Amino acid sequence: MDDKEVIKLIKNKRFSKLSFLDDEDLLKENEFYYGFLYFTLDLKEESNEELFSNIVKLKGSLSSAYEYLGTVASKIFDEFDESHISASFFRLSITHDKDNSSAWWKLFWADKNPKHLLQSLKIDYKNEKFENINKTIDHARYAISDNINFTESEWISFLEILIDNRLKKSKSITNFLIVVYYHLERYEDGAKLIKKLDTVDVDIIKKYNELGKIDDELAISKVYEFQLDKLLGNDNGKIYDEYVKRNLKDKQRITKVGLALKAFEAKQYHDVITIYREEWEDEPFSTHDVNLKLYYLISQLYLNEPLDEKVYDFVLKKKNNDALFKLLESKLIIADLSGRLKANEHSDFPLSIWSDYQKVEKLLEEPDVINHSLYIEVCGELRSLKEKWDKRYFKDQLQSIKAELESKEFSHANFESFCHYGIENGHYDEVFDRVSFTVVTYLLLQLKTY
Repeated sequence: MDDKEVIKLIKNKRFSKLSFLDDEDLLKENEFYYGFLYFTLDLKEESNEELFSNIVKLKGSLSSAYEYLGTVASKIFDEFDESHISASFFRLSITHDKDNSSAWWKLFWADKNPKHLLQSLKIDYKNEKFENINKTIDHARYAISDNINFTESEWISFLEILIDNRLKKSKSITNFLIVVYYHLERYEDGAKLIKKLDTVDVDIIKKYNELGKIDDELAISKVYEFQLDKLLGNDNGKIYDEYVKRNLKDKQRITKVGLALKAFEAKQYHDVITIYREEWEDEPFSTHDVNLKLYYLISQLYLNEPLDEKVYDFVLKKKNNDALFKLLESKLIIADLSGRLKANEHSDFPLSIWSDYQKVEKLLEEPDVINHSLYIEVCGELRSLKEKWDKRYFKDQLQSIKAELESKEFSHANFESFCHYGIENGHYDEVFDRVSFTVVTYLLLQLKTY
């Protein structure tokens, strides 16, 4: 039976299907079966002491037995919040043999404590196991960050190991050395190594760059495309320019969708449309990408180009409901209402009464839309439209009321409306004069009655 299937049965406590593990001859056929049986008995709350004794004999020592069980535990209990299970066995292994470099390494892998990694390296270095050190460094390269809380003496120990000429030089060792030099404030040594590598982790590159030890051009050239955002932050124009440069050098390096996204984020809407209409080698993959089509459609709206109805129909059929689609719908409604206002087709109501306006307001309240980079911009467009619409509406209403003002049928309600729309349109003097005139007239009329 496949190991993955056995693990699945153990996790689901399907003990009846695990009875084959009781076969002692079968246990010897698979290196993990003893461990699988150990944890099966543990989950069944049955004694596994005798089995553990057999594992100790098989592995040769208590330390090796606990290390073995930790390895099996890491296979069974592999969820993020279960790593403490395997870690507990590796710690037991170390208590019985503090020079078990393999157990230290596996403990590091379980709890990601870099001090455990260093301890493993120091043991292998003392025993001149340089091949082990090379393998450990290669595997650990992406498992730790540069924010390691080592003491200065620990950094020096790390450096002593890494610069030993008996080690086979590799990119992994060089990358680690760049980090070590940074923490030992040997920045010039680190900068020299950065120049030698094609790529360096963005976190450490950023630190050297912020200290002024390498310039922006060098820093940018040493990170992958997907790390440019982390290095350059919100400088979308600079990020897009770098994407364009790299795409010119190697047409297969960047995808059509990736370049269009960066052009869109940089607000280079002409470029988005050009990229969309170009034929690319990855066309079979990008042709059905909904986001690419959304970048294209929204770019058309920004440039006041006629909307590609065929592409829009495709997007509608996909029933996409992410933030980008909601923003497209919002901009379409805003464009339609703006067109009505321009054509003088607005109604006798303020914009807030319109259902389309209310729909956009509702769309812009969605959490994913609020978190999108276009949110503030689209909100501004809606606010600007409302101001223009309501200004026109108040102006028209004022003109209508002023016409009625001259008639004999001018009522108190009309007078209130005149004051309201006059103030909304900034006709303060006219309102004041009319109010003053009305008050004086009223007082004169009151005197005549006496």
